[in-house]
Amino acid sequence: MTGCVVLFEIWMLFLVIVGTGEKVQLQRLIDRSADIVAGATEQDVERLLGNPIRRSEARGGMARFLFGKRPAEWVYGTTINLQIVLIPELPIPNPLPLNIRLFGRHQEDLAVHWTPQKKVLAVIRPELNLPEHVVRFYEPICVAAEIAHHFRSRDGDGRPAR
Repeated sequence: MTGCVVLFEIWMLFLVIVGTGEKVQLQRLIDRSADIVAGATEQDVERLLGNPIRRSEARGGMARFLFGKRPAEWVYGTTINLQIVLIPELPIPNPLPLNIRLFGRHQEDLAVHWTPQKKVLAVIRPELNLPEHVVRFYEPICVAAEIAHHFRSRDGDGRPAR
């Protein structure tokens, strides 16, 4: 029994550590997104922010009627939702606190809205309010991850992969 409790505690610690790291990385993307201006191209946004976690076309038809109008959207966000590590209103931990985006983006997601001509219409930036000491702690990890991603996304001849 105590072995299961210890494993569960390790799992919860893992979720908090990884989830916090994701939030720090998202804050870095939000900061970088300040350089995105209306009319920028998809290539401009990908160069600054990388690939989004979700690309959605503009809502049309019945979805537009049921859920409202929304332009094409790219979403940058986290997988782990730290707000639900403990189930709200109950004193029990949530073993899978995941952000599920069935009908749209999460309130803490960075979103880029697009015109029908594939130009930036608007950038929606959430406020995360991360403590400075947390950001400083994760900074070397984020930089190392970006360097690794940079080298992974290149062909053998040193040019960006297509």
